[in-house]
Amino acid sequence: MRPISLLGQARPWSSDADILRITAEDDATKAETQERIVKAIRGAGRKSLLWCSIPCTGGTQWYRYNRHRPGGVEKQQEHTNLCVQLWRSFTNITSATIQTGCSIVIEWPRQCQYWDRPEVRNFLIQNSFVFSDFDGCQYGLESCANGTLGRPIRKPWRLASNTGRMLQGLDRKCQGAGRSVRPDRNPYTPNARVRMHPSRRVTQRSCARSYMPIMPSAFSA
Repeated sequence: MRPISLLGQARPWSSDADILRITAEDDATKAETQERIVKAIRGAGRKSLLWCSIPCTGGTQWYRYNRHRPGGVEKQQEHTNLCVQLWRSFTNITSATIQTGCSIVIEWPRQCQYWDRPEVRNFLIQNSFVFSDFDGCQYGLESCANGTLGRPIRKPWRLASNTGRMLQGLDRKCQGAGRSVRPDRNPYTPNARVRMHPSRRVTQRSCARSYMPIMPSAFSA
């Protein structure tokens, strides 16, 4: 999770929740970090929500083009290797906790190639995960770049969860009203025509929609 992710910040809809944030600095591939997560989930049982946001960089559509640049193939392999390591850590955690009845959500862009990795597909099928597809512009995602400042960004997201109620009401897609703009070709370049502020890649409205369905069962006891 990004250090400034809205998902990790206390909000009215999560004021009663204990939030354990795991970032790159914590290193989820370490056994001690995984043990911390397992301990926290077991302590709360079915009241827990495990949100998995593994970096999608190596699976984005733009890497089909970037891989043809000098060093592109090597960089993509590095990103993919990181995904494999983090996914292995994630499945280690779920193997030790899914029987508690905790809710699990996996987040990647809709076109991310990681969704099609065999180990990911097998996990989703074996654990009866369901999907929700929605666009960022429906939840307040806007450009912060000059020339397109404030215009909605049609960022296609996908969530997968073992708890159907987690995804209720999230399936809202762009209706093509003419104002939405696509995310840039490379959001990490300074001259990108459309940029999203890092903290806004997940919006407050999408966070609220994700938290609210679990509130009655997770925090009312």
